[in-house]
Amino acid sequence: MYALVINDAVSRVSKSLPSSWRNVSGFNLIKDVSLLKSYGWYSVVLDNTVFDPEKEYVADTQYVYEIEDDIVEQKLTIKQILPVDPAEELLNRRKTMRCSPFQAKYVLLQMGLLEDIEEIISTADPVIKLAWNNAEYFERLSPFIIGSKELFDLTDQQLDQIFDVASKIEF
Repeated sequence: MYALVINDAVSRVSKSLPSSWRNVSGFNLIKDVSLLKSYGWYSVVLDNTVFDPEKEYVADTQYVYEIEDDIVEQKLTIKQILPVDPAEELLNRRKTMRCSPFQAKYVLLQMGLLEDIEEIISTADPVIKLAWNNAEYFERLSPFIIGSKELFDLTDQQLDQIFDVASKIEF
């Protein structure tokens, strides 16, 4: 692999040398490294950096080319995996929690809560009744679910459990 270096920057990278360059035919046959460098072509050295996938990741699928001491080195962009804030991780998980009304009601029935919740809804605000009876799906962080948490006397952990179990029910 070869890199064309112009003004101390890699201009392009090629698997092989061009067959002609600047009026030199058979350019790809030149073996003299000094002569190639005089035309701006350098051999590319592949970086053999080993990284720990438990602590690091490849940040970009594109290689970075660095020029040091007349050597062009092809490198991967390796970055450290940052620790995840548990609260942020929980919030992100809750953002994806979603289930159908059937799935939610089935879990509530299994938990022995459906009858009580439907009784509460029967006396609740008409908007809550509409949401309960007509929703296509329930999202864990929707205003309806967050507002219903207190109405139904459920904890965040109970709601998470309901959504976790409900989302796995196939019908």
